[in-house]
Amino acid sequence: MQTSLLLLLAPLLVGSSCAFVPSPLSDQTISTTCIPSVTSTTTRTRSCAMMVDPNVLNSISPVDMTTLVAAAVGAATGAASQQPRIAQLNQELAQARLALNQTEMDMETKMNALHDKLFEMDQEYEAQTTRFQRQYDTRMKEQLQQTVDKLKQDYEMKLEIALQRDRSSKLSKQLVQVNGGMDRESELS
Repeated sequence: MQTSLLLLLAPLLVGSSCAFVPSPLSDQTISTTCIPSVTSTTTRTRSCAMMVDPNVLNSISPVDMTTLVAAAVGAATGAASQQPRIAQLNQELAQARLALNQTEMDMETKMNALHDKLFEMDQEYEAQTTRFQRQYDTRMKEQLQQTVDKLKQDYEMKLEIALQRDRSSKLSKQLVQVNGGMDRESELS
């Protein structure tokens, strides 16, 4: 009777962790082997095959058997009562993972957009720098040309002044010579 009672209790252990149940009367334990099987995506069942030493069964009194039955029923009830909570937590975990994946995808999209924008800004900067360089070069050439033209004009003016002084000096000498020759002629005459 005790063996059949334990075998009847085995299906009640669904959802509980099957392990070693200590015997209240001795140092021996009743071991159970659990074989998990998944029947659907939401419900898990375990079939537990009880392997009980016959000497241990014979040494269990009806009071101890009642304690074992109460413990087994309590464990089964506790495990069964946690199934909705576990299902809810699994659902929340799945939703959190979906949200995390969506957030990662959004962040990657934003990072790619920022990378593209940074690349475009770099291209614009290079184009603008090239444009500024050309404008600067053009201004510098114009300033250089203006400076060259001014120096050339100043040089030509100085040259013209020097030539005018030279002419003036030559003309003065010639005038002195002509005047000196006329004075001699007038003295001779």
